Amino acid sequence: MNLTLIEDKLFVVSERLGLAVYDFDFDLHFECTHPYLIEGQRPCIMRVGAIANYAQEYEEKMEMGLQLINSPDQYVLASELEAWYPLVTELTPRTVVYEALPTVLEIESNFDWPVFLKGSRQTSKHNPDLAVIYKTVLTMKEQFSFIKTMQYCTGKNQSYASSFPSQK
Repeated sequence: MNLTLIEDKLFVVSERLGLAVYDFDFDLHFECTHPYLIEGQRPCIMRVGAIANYAQEYEEKMEMGLQLINSPDQYVLASELEAWYPLVTELTPRTVVYEALPTVLEIESNFDWPVFLKGSRQTSKHNPDLAVIYKTVLTMKEQFSFIKTMQYCTGKNQSYASSFPSQK
């Protein structure tokens, strides 16, 4: 963990991910310090990639004197589809949240093809085998003579499916 105070205003907790588009060396572009002690509560952002347990990170940073700019509730609202989707249902294709990767029959009971299938989180740090539903596509091809679908899945927890324009 790299702790940087930028321009004596904002703390950044960062971790190099090995991605040029994400990794940013604040010291090259701003006046930065790396203090050992933090007085009071100071605002902070994290640039560490996917965060497995944000509420725990939030509490740990608070104990250090760092107040992450998003509360755990705000983090969930911004990050988890089931939290923010109800706010945009009228503007987007219908979406269903599944607790586990759905079967073809489950998908077909809710949607017409084509279907877009995605996991609950997508980052470059995830195992590529989790990123594409390769095994599911093979299973579908075995069950059906053709498939008109674009599928994509990441994450280990929930999966989401969306379909448009004709929806069941």
